[in-house]
Amino acid sequence: MKATELLKKQHREVKALFRQAKKANPQDRREILDQIEEKLTQHMHIEENVFYPAVRELETKKTEEIVPEAYEEHNVVKMVLAGFPALDPEDERFEAKMTVLDELIQHHVEEEENEMFQAAEKLGDKRLKELGAEMEAMPPAGEEEAPGEGDEAEDDDEDEDDESDEEDDEVEASANQGEDDDAQAIRPTARTTAKGRRGGAAQRGA
Repeated sequence: MKATELLKKQHREVKALFRQAKKANPQDRREILDQIEEKLTQHMHIEENVFYPAVRELETKKTEEIVPEAYEEHNVVKMVLAGFPALDPEDERFEAKMTVLDELIQHHVEEEENEMFQAAEKLGDKRLKELGAEMEAMPPAGEEEAPGEGDEAEDDDEDEDDESDEEDDEVEASANQGEDDDAQAIRPTARTTAKGRRGGAAQRGA
């Protein structure tokens, strides 16, 4: 599936959920909103990490304008979504905020499908299908490998290396100590031998 077709499909799914939310009672509305948030979060995630960068590669005057705007519209959507957890579904502000969110999404979808998707066709069907496959294969937002996990493994290796170096230093120090002890044992023997030679010479002189 082409990237543009996949994104259009997701747009339609979210639009249908908003229609359900408007007809639902307050408690069901909260559940539907959770579904909307989940779909929007993943949708924005794949657009920002795959689709938008690919469209930006076209480097046309149009794409240089619409891609940054799309990122900013996503930021506004995220801000609105962040305000829902603190609201009671029966609060009139909950419904008002949902209406605002719906209007933001509709405006964003209209611009995307009429302008950005049209510009994206210049990437060609093959490239758009590759992007579509990449986006479908992406894990849900937030489930990628946590940054730093690889670093921790490297730190563990470094710690093991440090411990190994310390052990080597201890072995080397022990060996050096042994050599010093041997040297100290040899030196008195040498002095004794020299004294014995001097004593022998004195006896012969007598």
